[in-house]
Amino acid sequence: MLVMNELTPDMTINPHTHEDFDQIAYIVSGDALYHVGEEAFPVSAGSLLLIPAGQPHYIEPTGSGPVLNVDVFAPAREDLRHLLDWMASDDV
Repeated sequence: MLVMNELTPDMTINPHTHEDFDQIAYIVSGDALYHVGEEAFPVSAGSLLLIPAGQPHYIEPTGSGPVLNVDVFAPAREDLRHLLDWMASDDV
């Protein structure tokens, strides 16, 4: 599952953990610190990070503009699985 996120410098920081799936984060644009476990990684356009299942993580925009980030979830997140319903349609 792919999800595009737009993160703004004034956003509320949201540390969290996913127990059931790995996450890959690809930074499309912007500058941020991506916190994974006890480490903070400076990221910008073209950065790619693996966030293993069970690792606490969050992104902290550091530039003056938004950060665009594509997340890859494997397997697909249960709480977002409804976004894939169109794939079961006969119209596809």
